[in-house]
Amino acid sequence: MLAAELSGGERSLPVFSFAEEAELFLGLGAFGSTIGGDWQVRETEVGELASILLGPCRGVERVALDPLPGIGAEPVNRLASLGRERFVRFLLRGAPGTHPG
Repeated sequence: MLAAELSGGERSLPVFSFAEEAELFLGLGAFGSTIGGDWQVRETEVGELASILLGPCRGVERVALDPLPGIGAEPVNRLASLGRERFVRFLLRGAPGTHPG
């Protein structure tokens, strides 16, 4: 999983609305990445994303929604992010078979 460290030491997991946005993020060299390099874009279902955030990525503090790459983008990315636990609650609220709580 591609995770970035924000100022203050918080780790953030980038999540994109569309594959094209994720490809652009990687194509612009975010985190030294390039398309066809080490990172690949793939679609993730709601339940799988929740499981990732509750399991392997439970150490990530924030989820950055459609983040911008590059130096100076962090203030915008921080504004467009949610705490991991809050994001998971949001995901599960709309997932089939779950109840708001």
